Amino acid sequence: MDPIKIEKLEAMNKYKKNQFLSSLVLYSLAAFSCSLFCSSPLWFPPLFSSTKSFLFLSIPKLRSFLFNPKCLFVVCNIIIIFLVGESRLMGSSSSSATDIYDEYMKKSQSLGRFSSQEEKRKTGKLEMHLIEETTKRVHEGRGGEEKGEKSFDGEEEPGLPSDEFKKRVEDFIERVNRQRRLEAKQLI
Repeated sequence: MDPIKIEKLEAMNKYKKNQFLSSLVLYSLAAFSCSLFCSSPLWFPPLFSSTKSFLFLSIPKLRSFLFNPKCLFVVCNIIIIFLVGESRLMGSSSSSATDIYDEYMKKSQSLGRFSSQEEKRKTGKLEMHLIEETTKRVHEGRGGEEKGEKSFDGEEEPGLPSDEFKKRVEDFIERVNRQRRLEAKQLI
């Protein structure tokens, strides 16, 4: 085995042993304290009697006091005053929240511009590729023939003049660009 792997395994085993010992100590202390508390009536009767009086006398009185309508009214008003005070404190610091929002918007817009610039580059490459491919197809389809000449079938081939072909290509590019701009506006 690799010496580094051996060291890692030894360190892991050492960590597991330490983990086991610490958890063993923790659980044994918890068990010991629980056993002391449960056996307290046997070795310390005054603690047992005070616990008994607290559980059976004080808690019912405290419950009737807390669920009194006057106490509930006071507690609810304290909560409302606290919330109003917090909202005023937060209201004064709302300018920092708007600053954070403005900073977020600037970053998101700059990222949107960056991605739209990349899209424009990609679209430009795509458009050029489409134009080249279309011109190749047109020239291959004509087979070197001019407009109005007979094709292999014996029929007259209706070819487009170069001006009309360029106009259609430019219209296509314009439509694609318009669509990209609309998509960019929708993203922002």
